[in-house]
Amino acid sequence: MGHKEQEVYAIREGKQSHYDQRLILKVVKEVEAGLPRKEANRIYGLGKSCLYNWMRK
Repeated sequence: MGHKEQEVYAIREGKQSHYDQRLILKVVKEVEAGLPRKEANRIYGLGKSCLYNWMRK
């Protein structure tokens, strides 16, 4: 079986720290491509307002 390579992003240290910019871009592109926002929040462990603000930018 093929092994899918997974990208590693910087882990947030606390609730006030920032997400990795590469992760933000990846999530936004996936949502724009058709991934439901609720599903993206569940997969990446994001809050509702976090993803909403990313999409607004």
